[in-house]
Amino acid sequence: MSDSIKVVQSVETPPSIAVIIPYYGQWPAYFNHFLRSCFANPWLHYHFITDLKRPKEAPHHCFWHYETFENLKRRVGSKLGINTSGLTPYKLCDFKPTYGFLFSEIIEKYNWWAFGDIDVVLGNTNKFLGGLNQVDVLSFREEWVSGSLMIIKNTKLNNFLYRQIDNWHDLLSETTHLGIDETSFCYDELRLKSINEVEFPYDNFTRVIRDFERRGKMKSIFETRIKEYLHPNESITASQRGVIDHENKEYAYYHLVNEKKNYFFQIDPISHDQFKFQYFDFGGGVPRTINLASTRRKSLKKKRWFHHIILRLKQKWEKL
Repeated sequence: MSDSIKVVQSVETPPSIAVIIPYYGQWPAYFNHFLRSCFANPWLHYHFITDLKRPKEAPHHCFWHYETFENLKRRVGSKLGINTSGLTPYKLCDFKPTYGFLFSEIIEKYNWWAFGDIDVVLGNTNKFLGGLNQVDVLSFREEWVSGSLMIIKNTKLNNFLYRQIDNWHDLLSETTHLGIDETSFCYDELRLKSINEVEFPYDNFTRVIRDFERRGKMKSIFETRIKEYLHPNESITASQRGVIDHENKEYAYYHLVNEKKNYFFQIDPISHDQFKFQYFDFGGGVPRTINLASTRRKSLKKKRWFHHIILRLKQKWEKL
């Protein structure tokens, strides 16, 4: 019998949660939108381990820990006892379950820590933290560990839980990103089957947590409270009210994992008090938006030209 607990209400006084984010490269086009959404969630203390400068737009509860990637590689290799010569920033996703151990000095004053991503826009997450004090972990996806934001109680057992991943040492030594922080890339299988029916190519953190849960060694919340995919006729609006879709349904946050790679997906500029996420409107004029598929702004002239070409193609298609 599963010990999963459904999220039923908000927490009156949410605990401070240390969210660990090692990040290297360059800030994406939507980073300021992420930072803006952090202001309404002061209980989420984002800790960036990076060599990038702190943006002036960052709220006071976002913290910068400056470290070069080469130094981080050496530190990770030393603490985990693995060869990190081929480690890349993207491969760090596989290391998320180890963050409680790797960055113990950051989380030592917190009762809760988390790993996550920055391709998210937060709503009022407090509305979705009910039951947190009754469990060891909280995932914002029903089927698997939500790598975009996964909350973990700061205990020795939980912080070393990554060692229960079969062959964790070899998997982390691989230079290829394997998705062991979530599902070993078996998302489709977990949508259709129970976890006990899925044959994973290698182990992962979701399997470990579900196994500990089954054996009564931990309690968890696994419930989908986020939006991760938009159809062309759907939209999401983010404001101080929260993250709300076109049908007035509210979410803990919106994860841009799919749409950020799509050229036709657009977002309002950060100057707006609220900003909307939607696909490019082919029926009217050029929307005042930022394209997320590129970190460079396209000129308004180019947008008009592109819109004109697409509109002509659409008209021709309709005549066929």
